[in-house]
Amino acid sequence: MGGAGVCHLDRHQAHGRVHRRLERRIAFWQPGGEFKTVAVPEPHLPGNRLNEGAAAPDGSFWFGTMQTNLNPDGSPRKQTENSGAYYRFSPDLEVRRLTPNEYGITNTMA
Repeated sequence: MGGAGVCHLDRHQAHGRVHRRLERRIAFWQPGGEFKTVAVPEPHLPGNRLNEGAAAPDGSFWFGTMQTNLNPDGSPRKQTENSGAYYRFSPDLEVRRLTPNEYGITNTMA
């Protein structure tokens, strides 16, 4: 997805930049600049998207993934798989999967 993908409002400071979660990637962004992709947590699961997350006191960002439930036009799409997982994105830019890919909807991080 390009910089115009779905963007959630979760953000925290990492190395002086604003961290943004786009539909399938994690990117850094500075006002007036371009989105710079720093991680794609599930390149092998193109039907998944990033879901909600929360910043931790240590500066890491914990988030979940799930099978996308929206069509490209924004209309609802039925979920057919439990393919989501929970992840930790650390201040040193490491993405670590914390659970197997077995969740339907990964909510309640905040």
